Amino acid sequence: MFKNKLLLLMAGACLGLPLEATTIFNTYPDGPANYTNAFVLEAQTFTAPADPVLSSFEFRMASAEGQSVQLEIYQWGAFGPAATPLYTSAAMARINAPQGFQDFLVSNINLSLTPGDLYGAVLDSGGYASFNAAFNGNQNSYTGGNLWLLSQNATNWSAPYPYNVVFQATFQPAGDSPVPEPAAFLLMGAGLATLALLRRRRSRLHS
Repeated sequence: MFKNKLLLLMAGACLGLPLEATTIFNTYPDGPANYTNAFVLEAQTFTAPADPVLSSFEFRMASAEGQSVQLEIYQWGAFGPAATPLYTSAAMARINAPQGFQDFLVSNINLSLTPGDLYGAVLDSGGYASFNAAFNGNQNSYTGGNLWLLSQNATNWSAPYPYNVVFQATFQPAGDSPVPEPAAFLLMGAGLATLALLRRRRSRLHS
């Protein structure tokens, strides 16, 4: 049993599969309880975990046909975000979804953060101030950040609210980047050979 487990770990390493567990912040089970209204920007602050590479961020918006939304990641201070974003996604179209909300998943962010520092994920609807971000009525699942809001024509962000945006953020350990070519092919071949050896051993045991 130990040898089989060791072989699986070796195969995973050779194939470039992550051997360490990722860190996930997920507030979806808590809500949503409501949607923000009359705010042009919404932000979810979060504290970067020990796995410091933000790989994906998913969030929920009220549906709105003809509008778009972008995800922006900022370093966050006592009164709001830093001057320039660390990451900006492409614009994503918002549609008039029949269920009244729409989920957006931004993948392949691969943004390295500083563990323990506070950051903000800003949901930017380009000045659209009607129903926007979905938020929870409690913070049972995550207490490392808060909902922040920016009113239309305002220059200062509001004080943090005791709620969370409906979001899921996935973080990877530092150094979990793809292996450069051509070493990737060599490692993949070694991984496939290890898996073939493990399968052959199992077939002998069951024959």
